[in-house]
Amino acid sequence: MLDDGHLSPHEIETLVTQARRSGLTADQLRQLHWSAWSAAFGTDAEGDWSTLTPVRRREMLTAADGLGLDAIVAELTRIIEAMADAPASEHATWLKKLRIAIADGSDAENLRATAREYGARLAVNVTKTVTWLATETPTAVDKMHNAARSLGVEMVPYEVAQRRLDAAIAEAELNALAKKQAQDDLEFARRQQEALRAARSRPAWYPVEFDHDPPRGRR
Repeated sequence: MLDDGHLSPHEIETLVTQARRSGLTADQLRQLHWSAWSAAFGTDAEGDWSTLTPVRRREMLTAADGLGLDAIVAELTRIIEAMADAPASEHATWLKKLRIAIADGSDAENLRATAREYGARLAVNVTKTVTWLATETPTAVDKMHNAARSLGVEMVPYEVAQRRLDAAIAEAELNALAKKQAQDDLEFARRQQEALRAARSRPAWYPVEFDHDPPRGRR
């Protein structure tokens, strides 16, 4: 369930149901959940969390919270607060529908940083939902490459992966600009309608009322 580093509400509900049926103790479940969380985030789970991007820290925090890993949640929360992480920027969700895998290599971290910054989901394990695998060793026989070959997942060099990410980001930016323009147009039209309604609600004065002062009543 954590192949993409995310837990959906449905997945959390499924985990809860399975846990209740399993008969495992709370400590055993926590250990299983920690193992799953650690495997999902790979080297990031074992490294210095303060050196990660704010988006990556938020991903790890959300997953840990969904798995009930209170100690990890507390530590990540402390680091996030200490680092004064800014809220995720608008472009942090541009590639949220893209799920890719990046094998370890000379430029892997640069690719991962770009993918995370724009919200792409990085798979630790290659499944059929992975769009492509970036690798500089396509003939490798490890678990990731073997899975890609068996599932027919395309393997591309790092430079091709970078071009694809750049193209996807450019397309997403254009879509975001078009959406913003449409929102601005709707807002402009709304203000025009409000101005027209306000104009119609003003009192209409007859010409005589501009040059005739009616007699004042007695006080």
